[in-house]
Amino acid sequence: ANCMIPDSPNQFLSTTDLAARWNVSRSHIINLYNAGALKGFAIGKGLRRRTLRFPLSVVEAWEQGAGFQRSEKRPEE
Repeated sequence: ANCMIPDSPNQFLSTTDLAARWNVSRSHIINLYNAGALKGFAIGKGLRRRTLRFPLSVVEAWEQGAGFQRSEKRPEE
């Protein structure tokens, strides 16, 4: 298995950063991750302490994919 080690913190986006970039709720990003549709990794232990990170390369590939559209309006969380 490949281990992703960042060269710089800017190569990874948090759930909050990605939600803002795509203009969607944080819960939508988490749902995509939990469904296996969006690749990322969790930092920390336990469900409450877990922090998700998404490689910028994965985010950009997702954005290039068919059907990707940023939301016009941010949904309520």
